[in-house]
This record gives sequence, C-alpha cells and structure tokens, in this order.
Amino acid sequence: MTEQIPTHIWLDSQIRRLSLLGHYVMIVRRGNPSSGTIILQCRYRDGTSHIYTQTRDATGELAWLTALSGNAVADRDADAYIRDAIAFDPDAWAVEIAWDNKGTVPFEGRIV
Repeated sequence: MTEQIPTHIWLDSQIRRLSLLGHYVMIVRRGNPSSGTIILQCRYRDGTSHIYTQTRDATGELAWLTALSGNAVADRDADAYIRDAIAFDPDAWAVEIAWDNKGTVPFEGRIV
C-alpha cells in the first residue's frame, strides 16, 4: 500500500502540472485538506461531463470510480450529482477540468 499524501498537496501538484500543459482546472469546492475525497468533473465542449470519484484499488493504488453509470451526462445533471455528493460527504473536494479526451482521467490513477 502506498503512503497517502494529504489531499491539498496532491491536488495542488496535479493542478499545477495540468495548468502547465495548458488545461483549465478549477477547484469548485475545497474539502478536508488532509483526507477529503476528490470528485472530478471532466467537462467537454459538447455540454456533457463525466464524473469520477477518487478511491484506492485493492492494492492501495490510486484509482477513479465512474459515477452515473460511467456515462457522459448533461453538465446540469453532473452539477446536481456533485451537489448531492457534497451534501452526503462535506469533506469532499469538487474539481472541474475542461477536457477533450472522453473516458479518460487527467490525473494519475486508473479508472475502475
């Protein structure tokens, strides 16, 4: 199992890396700085989004769970999902990225 870096440090490094590559990334809501789960919204130019939630796989490696059955949904539906998820887990972080590669995650970790 890998040692877990505090959420705010890990996320800052990922945002910096993606920003240097020219991607727009925004923290929509800050959660628990040391251990909050990240909810990632990948927004596409066609007005749809995929939602992923940060998790760990069976070996302890970073991974991403798809939400909403793994389907791209209208941005308003994705926004509603994130509002509900934060109401359920107030420690969660909400992060949004303008992303062109549907079905992929811009952060390290695989989709499970």
